[in-house]
Amino acid sequence: MTQQEREALARAPQVLRLAVGFNAIEVPVSELPAVSFDRYGPRGMVYLTLPERNAARFFALTAGHVGEVLQVTLCGILINAPKIMSPISGGRGQLLLDTYEEARIVTDVMSGREGCAALAGLSIRVD
Repeated sequence: MTQQEREALARAPQVLRLAVGFNAIEVPVSELPAVSFDRYGPRGMVYLTLPERNAARFFALTAGHVGEVLQVTLCGILINAPKIMSPISGGRGQLLLDTYEEARIVTDVMSGREGCAALAGLSIRVD
């Protein structure tokens, strides 16, 4: 990542975006009621809860796009792209990242403990 890209990332709004094509839900990280992480074998799992007002929209988004890919971006950086296996209710989700360290950094940004610049240098791989 170039210095210019790092500076742009440092100025990026802290927004979580969940999208399938042009259908998207954007949530400022300051509005996420719960974010945590845990080890999942050698990998890291991020758990998040959306604000109540977004839960029904998230259910509709996932219900209408089963079998498609959900693009999860944070601060404009693609951090995960899982295939939607079934509608997701309750506004709760989980993201499996390649490493525990990636999960910790993503959780720190989603919880507001770190700014977007903390994502610089991550080598998040999306299958």
